[in-house]
Amino acid sequence: MSVLRLITVLAWVTLSIGSMSLRAEESGTESRSKPPANSSASVGYIGSKQCASCHENQHDSFLQTLHSKAARFTDVTLEPAPGEFKHDASGHRYRVEVADGKMFHSELRLSEQGEPLGETKMQMDVTLGSGTHSQSYLGRIGDFHIESPITYFRDQQTWAMSPGYDVPAHQSFRREVTAGCVFCHVGSIEQTKHDPYKFEIVEATIGCERCHGPGELHAKRHQQDSIAADTAEHDDTIVNPKSLSRELSEAICQQCHCQGINELEIAGKNSWDFRPGLRLTDFRVDYRFKTTGGSNSLVGHVEQLHRSQCYMQTETLTC
Repeated sequence: MSVLRLITVLAWVTLSIGSMSLRAEESGTESRSKPPANSSASVGYIGSKQCASCHENQHDSFLQTLHSKAARFTDVTLEPAPGEFKHDASGHRYRVEVADGKMFHSELRLSEQGEPLGETKMQMDVTLGSGTHSQSYLGRIGDFHIESPITYFRDQQTWAMSPGYDVPAHQSFRREVTAGCVFCHVGSIEQTKHDPYKFEIVEATIGCERCHGPGELHAKRHQQDSIAADTAEHDDTIVNPKSLSRELSEAICQQCHCQGINELEIAGKNSWDFRPGLRLTDFRVDYRFKTTGGSNSLVGHVEQLHRSQCYMQTETLTC
């Protein structure tokens, strides 16, 4: 973004709810306690499977939530039945099929006379969405993740064009997916030198560490000291959101539920660098356009909460 464009954006937008923690800090309400030990960038993630080995009951409970179903590595036994359809706007045909335990999406390009001109076919590796409303899919071309033009819509119980593809000319199987695209769906990734286009999905499903922070220190502490994970007194090797200040606790939810019209990442950082127990605004700031007059404006979950009378009349109510 050029300096001139940045100045223009800043002149026409106001800080969204994601920046409230900045104002809270200035007013002295933000907790200035020492950050949790596992908020350090040197602490590693261990994956939900290892967390569940000690916290089985909590993990089983979490699996009943939609957060645990936001993404998964594609499993054909859990996917909708294959199907096909014609896209009237482009005149092409699209097909979903299963072969050898794998899902494939294909596009058959047709001439004006209906004659086949060529076919593109790609294996699907990742399923995005809980299926409550829809499910979209990702495939691979070399090191890059590609979004499929085909989505399953639960309400209509049908396969149709993915959002943004229902036009005569679209990106077909050429829309590259960035690390930011999957941020609110998958559990963890490994990114190549902060390149937004080169990453590997390590844990497909949102898991324990997205809200509690990386578990390496916590696991080592309990393995070395033989402390029962469910009975141990408070320790700062893992984040318990209820032990944080309201602003820091809400930042955990805001990482996905506070996304404005425009998002500015702090130099040298991105959203994936955020760790529970830290301020989200140390990594990015979300903006929304300032509205005038009495017209309605679209707001996110966090903004709706912060505008509610219940929230404004207490200092303890959080997400």
